[in-house]
Order: sequence, then structure tokens, then C-alpha cells
Amino acid sequence: MSHTVLWPGKTFFYPIGNTSPVSFTQDLPTGTSADILLLGCGDPRSILYTVYMNTNGSKLGRTLDFTCVDLEGAILGDTQCDSTYLARRRVKEKLPLIWNIFFDFFIDQPSLSLLLAQCTKLVAASASLDEWKSTSYSRSISFCDANTISVVRGYWQLYLKSATLTKVEHRRFKASTAESIRKFQQEWGHAAKSLNYPATRSAGPLATHAMNFVTRGCRRFWETGVTAYDAETVAKAQLVNPTFLYSVCGDKFNVHRLSYPLTCFHLAEPFATLDLQSTKGWSREREEKYEDDLLLKIIIPTAKKQFLSWCTSLSSVLQNGNSTPASGAPPASPFVVRVFCGDALAFCKALRHFRDTKSPNTPIVSALWKTTCVTFDSQPSDAIPPLPTAFDVVDTSNLSDHLGLLNILTHAGSLLRRLSSFGALYTETLLPEGKEAHNGLLERACCDLSTLSLLIGLVPTTLVSGFTTQSNVHEVLMYQIIRHSARTAPEDTDVREVLEQYHERLVWRRPMPGDVNAHVIPGRPTFAHSELAGALFGVYLKMFADEDMNNKFKNFFSSPKEAVLTEMKHHIHYVRRSFAEFLDAVHGQVLGNWTRVISELLDLISNDRKLLSGSNFFQDLCGHLHLLRLHTADLVQPSKIAYHRQRAAAMGGNAYRGWCQVPEIVWVVLTVPRSLLRTVEGILDEQGTPILQCEVFGVQASNNYPSIGLAYGKAVVGQVGSNADKNDKRVSIVVDEKGRHGTSDLVAAFQAPALALLVEPQMSVALAVRSTPHSASPKLISKIGMRLHIFASRVDDERHVHILPSSPFFTSTASGVQAVAGPIADEGTEPSLQKAGTTNVDVSIDNKCDTVSSMTVRVDVVEDGAKSSLLRGASVTMETTTVHTVRVSWKGHVQMHVFPLPVDFDRARLRIARKSSYTEVSTFVIIAPISTTVIMRNVRFPVFLTGKGPALWNMHRVVLDKLPLLKLSGAVSSRITDWLNPHVVLYLRLYQESQQPENDARRAMVALKQSLHDILLGAAGTDGKLAPCVIGLDHPSVGCYTLIFVASLRLDLSSHTIVADSWVVPLNERLVSQLASALGAIVPDVGHFTTEQGAMELWKHLLPAVTERCRTWEHKPDCEYQRNATIPLTLVVDEIPICSCGRGIGATEVPAFRKGPWRAFAPYATRAALSPLFAVSYLESVGGLVMDMKLGESTEGCSACGGPGKPTLLICGRCKTARYCSTECQHKDWKNHKSMCK
Repeated sequence: MSHTVLWPGKTFFYPIGNTSPVSFTQDLPTGTSADILLLGCGDPRSILYTVYMNTNGSKLGRTLDFTCVDLEGAILGDTQCDSTYLARRRVKEKLPLIWNIFFDFFIDQPSLSLLLAQCTKLVAASASLDEWKSTSYSRSISFCDANTISVVRGYWQLYLKSATLTKVEHRRFKASTAESIRKFQQEWGHAAKSLNYPATRSAGPLATHAMNFVTRGCRRFWETGVTAYDAETVAKAQLVNPTFLYSVCGDKFNVHRLSYPLTCFHLAEPFATLDLQSTKGWSREREEKYEDDLLLKIIIPTAKKQFLSWCTSLSSVLQNGNSTPASGAPPASPFVVRVFCGDALAFCKALRHFRDTKSPNTPIVSALWKTTCVTFDSQPSDAIPPLPTAFDVVDTSNLSDHLGLLNILTHAGSLLRRLSSFGALYTETLLPEGKEAHNGLLERACCDLSTLSLLIGLVPTTLVSGFTTQSNVHEVLMYQIIRHSARTAPEDTDVREVLEQYHERLVWRRPMPGDVNAHVIPGRPTFAHSELAGALFGVYLKMFADEDMNNKFKNFFSSPKEAVLTEMKHHIHYVRRSFAEFLDAVHGQVLGNWTRVISELLDLISNDRKLLSGSNFFQDLCGHLHLLRLHTADLVQPSKIAYHRQRAAAMGGNAYRGWCQVPEIVWVVLTVPRSLLRTVEGILDEQGTPILQCEVFGVQASNNYPSIGLAYGKAVVGQVGSNADKNDKRVSIVVDEKGRHGTSDLVAAFQAPALALLVEPQMSVALAVRSTPHSASPKLISKIGMRLHIFASRVDDERHVHILPSSPFFTSTASGVQAVAGPIADEGTEPSLQKAGTTNVDVSIDNKCDTVSSMTVRVDVVEDGAKSSLLRGASVTMETTTVHTVRVSWKGHVQMHVFPLPVDFDRARLRIARKSSYTEVSTFVIIAPISTTVIMRNVRFPVFLTGKGPALWNMHRVVLDKLPLLKLSGAVSSRITDWLNPHVVLYLRLYQESQQPENDARRAMVALKQSLHDILLGAAGTDGKLAPCVIGLDHPSVGCYTLIFVASLRLDLSSHTIVADSWVVPLNERLVSQLASALGAIVPDVGHFTTEQGAMELWKHLLPAVTERCRTWEHKPDCEYQRNATIPLTLVVDEIPICSCGRGIGATEVPAFRKGPWRAFAPYATRAALSPLFAVSYLESVGGLVMDMKLGESTEGCSACGGPGKPTLLICGRCKTARYCSTECQHKDWKNHKSMCK
């Protein structure tokens, strides 16, 4: 295992998602097919939403191939059951019943009948993989292996079994479910009564407005078990929904207590224009009636409307794909869902093994507590393509919270298409890490982000760009409020009662291409071996920082309450196997003398004194390095084993008696008697989920092995061959399917260096609880002792211990070497990119071996004419083309020096080796927030040309026509600015205060953000003008150079922000002449923004990106971008930076362009999506500023006195955030407000 092994104590079932849905294709180029891997897929809300965002009528705009991986077979079974519903005819009339099956604990008879009827069909179709392939279901649904179809079919059978219950049994079942719900309500306790934020984050920027309503709805849901609010629906829902009863936890209700169906929807839509009344002074009864009324009439119906739209889209696609044309067999389905039941990391390893060996039989066990190895179905249905082995999108849900970020990047990252810069790997976190949640990524990375990006070949897009178009403003705001409550709580308050979450979603990509045509990619990095060893050692220390007890005690004594809060949020994810696999991933990415690197690294580790128990894991680390063929340490050498074997035998040791030859690594199988286990199960359950590990120990020696396999069952000994040679000994583990609820023993198995059992003559093996501040309780110690051994046995006791030369889990046809990230392998179907001009990148790290300081790229001159010209002394120049690329040229010859990270061109040095025929560029690495050159030189909003059209790298795409319109009017506009102002202003002010723009480059970026802010708020009516409206961007030298026609404002729901649906008309001298009369007609209506030179150039860079991100049309064969091989086309103020391909397309569908003064501009207007550019929380100092700026305060009253308007509140004309009831109050508050007013 690559993760710590946890005792299965308190676990929950998550059949309902805990975040709002996203589109998995929003970061892909338009129109390209998408192979999408969903690790920890959960319910299908985001699959439905992705289909919805990619459909036009009944047709998909691209082929969508989903591979869904989840450890919970019940979720996969429900997903497939729901998908097959939607393939049926006349599905729309059944959607209310499908809603009930999806979301409600108790359902009515028609809903249950629909579920059981569908399960009956699915059970009949799923007797085997071959049987499934013969059905129409296989056209869009596939199972990755036989184990998965067996598990999923088992749940369908359990659902059918519930229909055979007698009335007495059903009443007992319902009473048991109701009792479980009641207990969960009690456990909800104080945290739910104060702040139930997880259920409200789906409202995004309107989370604070939605809080009371959603909390009320959630409590009501847990009282009735039904989402609906009307009494008739609740009264009819008298039957237990079996899809909530069965899970890996057994046949009992175990749904997580914060689950609430409305979390799965975009709640900003109903709240955005809702006229909420102030409930100040109301009785609690009146307030609850008001909340109930809005939930019944507006909020829940809006969620159901979204669900209807998503399901209808998928139903149309499935029915269209399953129709058979008159010519014969139906075409391949554009929509495919494949499912795999098992551990996410295990799936990644198994698929990598399949890709590298071409064998479907793998040595990877599918999940903890299982003994079956993954064997992929090697004969997929003819109706769908084979299982992909590389993906355009890899979504990892919030597995980083549970498995560790480095584990995710190591294994999931290896499945992202390697030769494309436009694939996307998503990581998501809900649990805060470290002292400040917004810096959680820096804690999880275990090293500087620039260093990590070079080591693994993936970089967060926000690290390069310094902004994001997806907002988590509401997360920053709410976290600070909750965090502040925890810090100021009385000393006797249990801080665990304060519910803390912080949601952050990141996009990781391969490094940006080196040229606009996306043909040139960066080379692989190289390091000095000592610097690389030092950097990796730093990663090692942070991965296992929980073993640094000195630092823990220091933090505790300096700030006890803060230390407890931090410790609560820290989770131990990594074992030495994790680190070895991380090294293997780095080995596949970084070139160098790896023998020296690993040797120096092991010297640093073996001499380390920071990690108190580090030496106890050293043998385990060396064993895994050997298994991964990275390094063979002395203790794994055959000569060492032979020497110690003789020595142990002379002293009476029996570990390898009867073995002809002892392998370097052996398997140890330990059987823990069930009778003994029963005596400690209750105490272990009280600890929650303590970490388990195995230990090999003697009188003096002790070594820990945390990478263990566990299963309830029996170790059955078998012998291969006719002799009694122990080298032929085999043990298989026969699993007890009842697991913990059965009567079988617990079997543990792990790998260890053979030498570990020879350290002393009489060694023992133990299954133990890892000692942590949480696990080492007095009660547990009194029961099992200070060493926390659950059970121990001598290695020569064959009743309980077996030493094996091979795994008890391996299949007979699988190789014994487990593939992980490894060296770069051919991805088969990958399109090959031209690597012209790329070479390796020499990287230098600072003295602390932490941060990348500089990089050097050398490019050899190979063409004879270029060599000759260089030798004759031709003048050589260099210029930057992107943030990553320096172009070196002389006499018509060009070389591209491509770096994997942003570099500082102003400090770049060019070395010309005229006789040796090469050029070399050395420069420093820069990170976006402190960059001056990045802002000015085509790196903020890059657009690249690919074979399938332009591609964005750091801005997500939007489908404007699928985004809800904000219906603006005078009264509604005032309500919108109540939430829109703080949403847009927060990060703008944070950026202004933290950046302190002391130079032209930074001032330009602030000016750009300010102008976007003013356009959005202006369109919402803060200055008295509502969309549709016209904005003119002016420059001191020429006047207006671009017109922006804002047609409407829309909600970008999945990104929790707002978009101006706009049409841009860049002007040049010819166009100004043609439109002279039309320009004169709109002059009174144009709101002007003056932009200085820097801001003007940024707008020229931005316009191609914002027009591309919402494009629905095709670029022409003679597109100016292709013809000139440059985007934008120009930075000259009175020239046009965007291509003409989209001009006029769709403009006449906008009412304002069909008549009136806008009509003349319609043929020249290109649609664009303008949205705020948010600061990146882990790069900016945002934490303390939020509370200081008092944005958590209500905007319902006067900022000075708290009173109502007279008759309305006045808005501060400068910052447009503060509100006052009168001029007198504004004057009184100026002293306090002055420092925050921008």
C-alpha cells in the first residue's frame, strides 16, 4: 500500500456529493474528444452537468469517455442504475421518481417500483461480462473487470431483496433507519446549530445569504428523510430507499450526517435575484416559516429544474446514440461510462502496469481488505473503444484530503497525457492543512511549488499566471469567520465543535508550450546530484514531519490551543513506499546520475536525527527502493543476506531453515487470532481510525513496515513442486466475505528485506497500532502495552507466521514488479508533438536545496549554414515569446530556448559558443505575483494554436448560452450589487493592498482588474446604467481603441462567479471611418475607461483569450492567427488584436443589435466572456486582510450606524462597497473607512 493503513472504525457512506457540480471539459480545447478519469468519482452529478454543458439539442459537441473509480461499490451501482433509467423512452415523466431514488431516504411506492423494475433488468443482464456485452446497455456502460460487475450486481440484488421483506420486517427496517437518523441528528450537535457551511458553499458568492435557508432545509431533510417540503410528498414517502442502506459498511444506514441533496446543485441561481427580507427582530417561528416558504416555492424547485435539465440532456444523448440507422449497426456511442470498484491508487498502478506490459493481468491488489488482484477485461465490447491508458482529464475529487497530494500527483499524474500541455489534472481539498487554510497547498506540496513542478512535470496553472478565473472568495471569507470564532472561543470550549472546511480546486498541467503553434515543448530538467539529493531529502522530512516530535512539542508549549487546532487538521498519509514511488516518478521526469543521487539521499536519511523514528523505517525504505529497481542498498545485497544467515543459524536462528536460496525481499504473512482481536476491537473503535502497521523486532532491534495488506480470512498453505524446498512454499488468503462481521482471523501481509529477519537469532512479528498523540491513549496502552502490539508471534511459529518468496496476492500470470510512475513510456495513441529546439534544462537550487533559483537551456546548432554564419561572427539577438521561452536568432536562423517554468527575461544571459556551435540562455525563475516581465510580455492570457484549433492554458472555457441570465431591473439591480460588490471587490482590494504597485507593470495589472471590476459593477447598475450598455477603452494618444458592448450578466455557476456576456469591437483607422456616424450616435451612452500604455497592452493580450473562451464557431482556414503565427495579432493601440473569424456571428440574436444604435456594429462584433481575475490565495497574503477589511459584516444597514436607508442606502462613490444612510454618517465614518477605501 502507498498510504497508511487505517483501522476500519468510524466510517461513513457518501451517496450524495458534498460540492456543487463542475464541467470536466471546461479546461479542454473546444470540440476535442475527451477521455476522462474520475478517481473517487462519487455520485454522477458532475457527469450529468458535463454532458449538459456539451450538448446542443440531442447531440454532444465532443465524444465523452468517462472511467469512474470508487471504493464504494454501492455508488457505482447507483450511478449505473440511474444512467440506464435515462436511456429509456419517455423518461421525462419519470424524472420526479428518479429524483426521489437519487436523493431521498424514504420514498413512495411508484419510486420504489421503478427502482426494483430497473434492478431486475440489470441483474438479468449482468450475470457475467460476456452477458453484459450482449445487451444494449454495453453501448454506453462498461465494466473494467469481472470483480466490479460482480460487486455492482451484488448491490442490485440487495435492492431487490428489500422488496421481499414482510411487513413486520419492513417496519423493523424502517424503525432501525429512523433511529440511525435520530442518532446522527444528535451527533450533529453544536456545530450544525451554529454554522453548517458545507451545505451552503454551493451558493458560492451568495453563501452567506443562503446559510440560514440551507441549514433549515438540511435539518428538515434529516427530520423527514425527504428533500421536498410539501406535506403530501412527505406523507407518501413511507418506504425505505434501499440505495441508502447498503454500502461497504454493511446493511445499515450510515450516511454522513452533513449530507444534503441541495449541496449537489448550483444554489447561487435562486439566491442571486431573490428579494430577501431582513429578519431582524422576528420571532424564531416567523423566521422559520419564511425560510420554509422560500425553500418550498423557489429554492428546491430551482434545484429540481437543474436536475431535470441535466438528466434530459443525457437522456437525449443516450437515446440518439442507441438509435439504429436503416443502413445497419448503430454508430459508436459518443458517451461512454466505464466503472472500476477499488482503491484509486491501486487502479492507477494497475492501469500503468497494463499500459507498460500490455498484459491485463496485474499484481496490484484492488483495495485494502481485499486479496484479488486487478485483471482488466481484455476483450471490451465492439460498441466502445478499449479502456484508455492515458487521459485528457484526471479528476481526483478530494482524495488529496484522504490519500495525500504527493500520492495523487505521483500516480494519477502518470496517467495524464504526457505529450500535451492542455490536459488537466484536478486536485480538490476540503480539509484545511497547516496554520492557515489558504496556505494549505504549500504545506501539502512538501517543498517549494516551483521545485515540485520540475520534479513531477506538472504545475498549477495559477502558479504561472498569478490569477484565477474561478472564485473561492466565499471560502476565504467564511473560513476566516469560522477560524476567528475558534480562536476567540473560551478556553473550556471544545474546538472540535467548530466545523472547519476550506474548499480549494486546482488545475495542474504539463508546462506551457514554447511557441504559439504549441510545437515546442520544454526538455527534461537536470540537477547537480548533490542539489537534487538535498531537495529530495527536504521532501522526505516534510512527508514524515509527524515523526519530528521536537517540533511538535515546541509548537504545543508555545501555543497549546493553536497546536491542537493544527494537529486536528493534520493527517498522516505517507509511508516509505509513498516516498519510494515519488522518487520513481521523479526518476521518470528528471535526468541525472541517479546512482549518486540515491546514494547521497540515503546517506542524508540514515544520518538524520530530526525524525525520531526515522531509523525504524529505514529497512522498509530500502526494500521498496530495491523493488522499484531504483537502488539496491547494502542490507539487500545477496552477500549480506548469506553472511547473516550463517551467523543467525550458528546462534540458533530458524527464519530460513529449509530454504535453498533466500531472495532479497520476502513476504511475511501474520495471522491474528480472532479471539484475541475481539478483546481490542472496541477500544480501537473508540480511537476512530488509528493507523496500523507491522513490526519485526527482537530484543534490541525493531523495524516498522507500514505498507501492509489486510483481510479477514484464512492463510492456506500450499506447496509447489515435489520437494520440501521452502523456496516453493505458497500461501493463499481465503477471504471471509462477511469481513469484520464474520468469525475469521485477521491476516496481515507485507514485504521486508530478508535481512530483517536475521538481525537477531529470535525475531518476532507483530501487528501494531502506530503511536501518535491520538492513538496512544492510556486505555489502549493499559490493554495492549506500551509497544501498542495488537498481536505478536515469533517468526518460526508457523501457526501464525509464514515467510514466503512471493506474494500471497499475485495471480499466476502477473509479473511481480509493480509499475508506478517510472520512466516515460510510449502512450501508444498519443499524437506526437514536434520537439524541435528542445533540449534538457540545467536547474540550480538555492543553498537550502529548497527553491529553484535559475535554469539554463543549451541548444546545439546543427544546420551547416547556421554553423557557418555563427562562426563568421553573425550578430545574435534574443527576445522573449512567452513566459517560458526565449527566441535566439541570427541571419534568419532561429532557436527556441524553452523553460518549464516562467523565467525573468530582463536578467537573462546569452552565451554564444561560435566554435562549439551552440547557444545557451541562463536566467532566473520567477513566480507570477512578484514578476514584472510576466505582466508585460504575453504570458498572462496565452492562447496557443493546435491542430484542433486555439487552446487556452490558464483560463477556463464557458458556454455562455448555458449560463443563467441575471434579469436586471432597477429593484433587482440593487439586490445584486449587495452580493456582487463584496464578491468582486474583495480580491481586487487584497491585490491592491498586498501588491503595493510601485512600478508600471504592477500598476497595469491593477488597472486591468479595476477596469474589469468597473465594467461588471457598471453593468449591474451601480452607476445608474444597466446592461445592455457600452464601454469604451481609451488611450491618451488615440482616444477610444476598443468598444465593449455588454449585452447581459450571467452566472458562471460552477466557478462561483459572474460573467459579462459581451461583444467586443476593436477599432482601427479604417473601421472608425466606416462607423463614423454610428459612433456619433452612441457617444452619449458610452462609459469611458482611460487605460495607460501598460494596461492597454494587457487588454490587447486579454481580448483573444476572452473571445476564445466562449467560442462556438470554427476558425476559418485563412485565420489571421494561423497566417501570422501570433496571438494577439498586434499590441499597437489603433490596430486590431483578434482574428476576424468570429465577427458578427450570433450578434443579431441579441435584441440590442437588431435595432437601434448598436445595429451598425453587429457585423464587426465578436462575442467575449469577461469575468473577474481573482488573486491566488496561496500566493497572496489574504488571510488577515479579510477580517481587517470587515467584509464579513452585513451589508443590510448603514456602515456607520447600522440603520436602514433614508429611503435607500447610499454607496461610497470611490470603493462602491461601503453603504451609508446619510451624508452625515459617511463623514463620521471616514476616519475608519479611509484605510480600506480604494
